[in-house]
Amino acid sequence: MKIYKKGRSLDRVRMNLIQRNTIFILLFVSALLLGAVIIMNMWSLYEFENTVSDEWNHNQQIKTDFAASKIAEHILQVRNELVSLSTFPTIIDLNINECSGDLSIIHENIEGVLNTLLRTNAQGDVTECSSPRFSSYVGLNVKNTDYFSIPNQTTQPYISSPVQNHDRSQVIVSTPLFKTTTYIPYPNVLGEFKGIIFTIIELGDLYYRYAHPLLDTQESYAFIASKRTNASIFSTLNTSLKNVSASTLEQTVLQTYGESIITRSGFIIGNETFLIFFITPQRALSGNFEAIRTQHTLSLGIVVLFAGVLGALIVYVYRSGKTSEHTLAQAKDLLSTMGITIEKERKTFSNSKITIQKKGVYLVEEETQHEAFELFISMLNKGYAGLGIVRTNPNTIQKKYGLKKTPLVWLTSDQQVENRVSTLDELKQLIHEFIKKSEKSVIFIERLEYLIAHNSFTDVLKMVYTLNDVLTARDAIIILSVNPDSLHQEERKSLEAETKSVYGHASEKIKLKADELAILEYINAQNTRNKSVTYNEITRAFKITKPTTRTKIRALEQKGLIKVQPLGRTKTITITPLGRKLV
Repeated sequence: MKIYKKGRSLDRVRMNLIQRNTIFILLFVSALLLGAVIIMNMWSLYEFENTVSDEWNHNQQIKTDFAASKIAEHILQVRNELVSLSTFPTIIDLNINECSGDLSIIHENIEGVLNTLLRTNAQGDVTECSSPRFSSYVGLNVKNTDYFSIPNQTTQPYISSPVQNHDRSQVIVSTPLFKTTTYIPYPNVLGEFKGIIFTIIELGDLYYRYAHPLLDTQESYAFIASKRTNASIFSTLNTSLKNVSASTLEQTVLQTYGESIITRSGFIIGNETFLIFFITPQRALSGNFEAIRTQHTLSLGIVVLFAGVLGALIVYVYRSGKTSEHTLAQAKDLLSTMGITIEKERKTFSNSKITIQKKGVYLVEEETQHEAFELFISMLNKGYAGLGIVRTNPNTIQKKYGLKKTPLVWLTSDQQVENRVSTLDELKQLIHEFIKKSEKSVIFIERLEYLIAHNSFTDVLKMVYTLNDVLTARDAIIILSVNPDSLHQEERKSLEAETKSVYGHASEKIKLKADELAILEYINAQNTRNKSVTYNEITRAFKITKPTTRTKIRALEQKGLIKVQPLGRTKTITITPLGRKLV
């Protein structure tokens, strides 16, 4: 028996030790996690260069393929534009003798990329050009060239392989001209041969148009070579490497620039395939790698800072634990502290004709709060345990409605009052505890505008959200009353969106005749002007007999849409909230 007690004592000692040192255990675990994160970051730093290089290689390959396809498309488009121009009779009369570069008349007929045009006669003499850049061609005889003879023989357009003209690589595209007097959709190969029209495309121009914008750094280069001969036809590499070929490119680049990313793609010019290379030295990427290292170092610093904040938070939570537990205990004992007991009220008189369902927050919009009290009393009559949180003096309410067992808490900031609540936190605690401890309950909050005035509409709306959440698992009803004139339109819409209307089900069942609705609208219009309505006024306004007036008023009153009250020798008529709901 002594051993058993000793064991239990040791267990209690161990438990107390663990509880007292929870903060240190949590910090130790946090330190382990932080160490793991640091190790992972250090390891990932070794992987960054390879990852970035692979990603760069992938993106550069996409750009290389794109540049190759755009160069090939450009040359084919020029060919098609020349063919289209050869079908227009106006090409015969095109005045380009001055080599002025004005191709506006051509672009009126066809839009495209063609920016240079030359023409020969049937004997092969270059007679006209459109650009001063090629004015030296005028007067030359190109009869023995492929770009003249092949179109003449085959009646088909021709694209030459790139040729070197001094230090420039050029592609010549030509198409034959045949005599025609009207536009035809296809070249008139049966007509008289009138020469050719051709254009000269600089590969350097194509590079700067399609490839250069895709290179990401100033140290990236491009290289174009024939696949058949490996000979270079265009290069932006250092001038000392101008004799490099496609077969020796990788070795030469490695010796000159060091480790580099090299991608290539093919395209066809004429009948020959060419290769375009994009070259980016690894050293050009060092700035990107450095940026990544800096970013990860910063991330590691953030992790360390987060761990420090977490440790401080754990300390704060530990220190405030007893205070929180004490506050929670007070919240749980709030009903006992206020002397509130949960009992069902004996039946008392209520004239409310509205039926509402359980598990809902209901909103009653009225100026007098009368209907809200009547609804609360009617729910007490149905066996609900009630709690009233009211602005009216609880003693007055108890006497007026004959309440004996239903607790009423005064909603006031007056510290002289014993059973009172003044803050939203107290209100939520009180409601939550009451609902939790009762089988089915109804809570009535009078004058919601008071809470809005002493807090904010946003805070009160958040409280309504909380009340809705509390009711999801409880057999309870919450009735809120508010003066609609105290709310802005947007506030009213927000509040109505989170609550249920007490008039919705009752008003759906009420059917009015046209004349009854007209009388109800008339009463509402007068009431909104702070004017009371009498029987005689309705008789005169609608030109009906007094018996008919009494019949109509009685029907509206029986449906709960109006109230008739004596005022001296006359009776005044006012619209009810239910009646206002209908109009």
